[in-house]
Amino acid sequence: MIATIVELCESTRLIRWAGLGPMSNLTAVISRLPEITDQVMVTQLGGPPGGHRGKTPVPENFRVDPTSAGLALRALHTPRLILGDHTDSDALRIPPNSPRLRALERPTAPPWTQLLATHLRAWSARESIAWMRHALVLSAALGLPFVAFHTERIEIHPNARLGHANHGRPMQVSSTVDHSAFLSWTYGALRV
Repeated sequence: MIATIVELCESTRLIRWAGLGPMSNLTAVISRLPEITDQVMVTQLGGPPGGHRGKTPVPENFRVDPTSAGLALRALHTPRLILGDHTDSDALRIPPNSPRLRALERPTAPPWTQLLATHLRAWSARESIAWMRHALVLSAALGLPFVAFHTERIEIHPNARLGHANHGRPMQVSSTVDHSAFLSWTYGALRV
């Protein structure tokens, strides 16, 4: 993976990284190649949500590997974080009885949609519901206009809990999401 990233850095000026899980792989790359932090534009699922009982919880993706999350967020130049408040919206839910999910399973649908439908059904069986959060992060990483960002100063705690602080690092944090436009684009691309 690192060799592939090095090759990409030599042939392009900007790498768009969609962080959909823990930041371990990204940290492995920038630890060995710190000079690429100027070339990597990270859009990461997870960020400083609203407080709970006076404390901001550690985002799930950061809790898995807090050391990697802390290192990556400190090394990167203005990472973009998409808040759980925006990715866990009811608009992005795909319940098992969803007409969109049934459309993916139609005999006339493209063959690859069967794989997507199978994955969504398996996820729903495990978690009771599937979400379109990863597709939203990917759309933002691609520079599509569905997620708006603003700059905030974010403090990174040792356990990877993030908080708002005047002395924190500047990061781009999602401020609004046009869920309707995103879903129209997504389902248009899937042709369902």
